This record gives sequence, C-alpha cells and structure tokens, in this order.
Amino acid sequence: MGQTLCICSRSSITIDNKKYYFVQKLDEGGFSYVDLVEGVKDGNFYALKRILCHDREGRQEAQTEVEMHQMFNHQNILSLVAHTFVERGGKSEAWLLLPYISKGSLWSVLEKLRDKGSLMPEKQILKILHGICSGLKAIHDKGYAHRDLKPTNVLLDENDRPVLMDLGSMNRARLR
Repeated sequence: MGQTLCICSRSSITIDNKKYYFVQKLDEGGFSYVDLVEGVKDGNFYALKRILCHDREGRQEAQTEVEMHQMFNHQNILSLVAHTFVERGGKSEAWLLLPYISKGSLWSVLEKLRDKGSLMPEKQILKILHGICSGLKAIHDKGYAHRDLKPTNVLLDENDRPVLMDLGSMNRARLR
C-alpha cells in the first residue's frame, strides 16, 4: 500500500491570484529565506525568496532587486516569475517567486565532487565559465555590475547551464 499525503493541511500562499503550496525550506540568509513551493494549478516547483524589510530603506532595496530581475531576459540570469509585498505586523516582506533549479549552486556541485574525490572535466568548466561571462556581459551591457559574484550565487541547471542569481547587490557600474 502506498502512502497518502493530505494536502488539506499544507500551508499556501497567493501571488498574482495564483496559489502555491509550501513544500520545504531550502535556505536562509541574513535577511531572507528561500522556500520550495509548488504551483497548485501547474504542479511546477518554484523557489520563493522572502526578503525581510525592516524599514523603508529595506523595502526599497527589495524593490530594486525586483527591478533588476525584471530588467533582464537572458538564459544565464535568473528570471522573476512573480512578486508581491506583504505587510505583517508593521513590517513588510518582499516575496520573489523564482524558477526552481534543483541541481543547486555551483558551490554545492563542487562540494559534492570534492566529497567523492572527483574533479570537474575541463570541457564542463569552460562551458560554465562561458555561461557566467555571457550573463555578466548582459548585465554590463546595461551599465550594471553584479557586485556579489561567487560560486554560491551561480545556479547550475540539469544541463550545467549557469544562471546568475542574487541580484540584490546589483548597482550601476562606474562608467568613465
């Protein structure tokens, strides 16, 4: 006999009139949390980044991150599916609904390889670096800089395509 999962008690959220079920917590940062959610209608998984906004400045920083996501439509930059701001007890949270990339970050992939005593093939490294450079070029072409590029902020999809994420530190690049 298989197990039955009762979804009647699963917590849910609504963004842009679409309902999503909470599945599990994925990660936690200084001012944000990332949860795995499932679309009720489409059955797809998404990453829900919840940014705590302690004041007006924090809310503006979250709004800037939303705008950075909306500015780019590039295969190597994480897209924004939807977003909203939620008021809770005098504080606000920015909810950013993002595609879920199950393989995880470049860092987590490298850690798994290290734990197995394996190395990443040179061809795969070059493919990943090329994709990172392609995403950065798109950012630089619009006069911006990522400002927080590191292996934990690069996701790898199932085809090892790198996707730049965490656009919260992005800002105008200095142009001379």
